[in-house]
Amino acid sequence: MTELQIWGDFECPFSYLQTIDLLKLKEKYKDRIEIDWRSVEMNTREHFTTPSDEYIKNLEIASKELIAQENHISFFKPKTLPNIRLAQESIHYANTQFKSLEMANAIFNAFFNHGIDISDQDEILEIGRSIVLDTKELNKALDDALFTEQVLHDEKEFKILGFQAIPAMMIGEKDFSPRSFMPVVGYKTYLELDLIISKIQ
Repeated sequence: MTELQIWGDFECPFSYLQTIDLLKLKEKYKDRIEIDWRSVEMNTREHFTTPSDEYIKNLEIASKELIAQENHISFFKPKTLPNIRLAQESIHYANTQFKSLEMANAIFNAFFNHGIDISDQDEILEIGRSIVLDTKELNKALDDALFTEQVLHDEKEFKILGFQAIPAMMIGEKDFSPRSFMPVVGYKTYLELDLIISKIQ
């Protein structure tokens, strides 16, 4: 089985595009591929901050990608960028239900297409409800910070692996030595990833 680990940030438009490609790959390979979402916050902050000109430019670049146009992604230009820690923690809860990638995609959709505040716990619960997660258990997990340490661990590993940009991935055969995994940095199209996976399987 091929394992693919992806580090992404919920304010990164290219992480969103990558997630859509990964959902398509999961549909093609089914149980021959395992995709694990890993957490990283490229711009940590406690509160809201104004997006930079460079950030707005990246939204415009991402909107021109074919997959963005095919999926009618609006890339809503936010007036402020929130803290995404709760969103990242919710992914780890979703992973206990084998829905981490689905939850990630739903969070991206809420943020980029609808301008939803993904630092708001009630909004995260609504997103979880939309993909049929147990929101009572999700709420408890967030209240009790059950996955905070996992988020911190992911961010530490991101740095240890030497990644400096997102999306970032490690791809290889599951249960083999981590040294055999291939690092992949930057947005890759469905066809590019499909070629990499086909060579492993």
